[in-house]
Amino acid sequence: MLDAIVSRLTSEQVQTVPEVIRDIVQGHHRQYVREQVDQAFAGDPALSLGMRYSTYCSEQLAYADPALEKQQARVVPWLAGYPVNNVTHATCRCWQVKPEARIAKLPVYSAVPVLLTAGDIDPWCRPFYNQLLQRTLPNCQRLLFHNRGHAPGYRAEGIDYAELFLAHPLQKLRSASKELLIE
Repeated sequence: MLDAIVSRLTSEQVQTVPEVIRDIVQGHHRQYVREQVDQAFAGDPALSLGMRYSTYCSEQLAYADPALEKQQARVVPWLAGYPVNNVTHATCRCWQVKPEARIAKLPVYSAVPVLLTAGDIDPWCRPFYNQLLQRTLPNCQRLLFHNRGHAPGYRAEGIDYAELFLAHPLQKLRSASKELLIE
């Protein structure tokens, strides 16, 4: 049932999340179960599963620590066993790709200007990740869009912040929108 909530963390559906939670808590979950089962069987034609498996298995799960995952399950037992991704350790054992070189997991230090963007309701790439990246990128600017999810874009109220950044990459951007925080 968590997927029924997480799948609504988009700018179009976030306002429905309280209603969905209420429905589920009150036992009116049938429509959400059907929706999730239908989505699981329909698949996502926009995904290339082979590429997804290869990338996640070689770059992410190859370096995931199963002992740490068990420890996390003790801290938040209600999420124990919940697959936060459709690529799992079991999938990777079957897929058998070579792990990326360990050096690829090290932080990159660079003075090159960088523009990062995040949505404050993104369940998959939390804005915290961009904060971590900014620590090693001194000329990095972060855009944080309110009520936007994954891949929030670069525009707010008609202003293209990517265009402004590319025109003057070392100049500090200023937000002209209450929906956008720039750090």
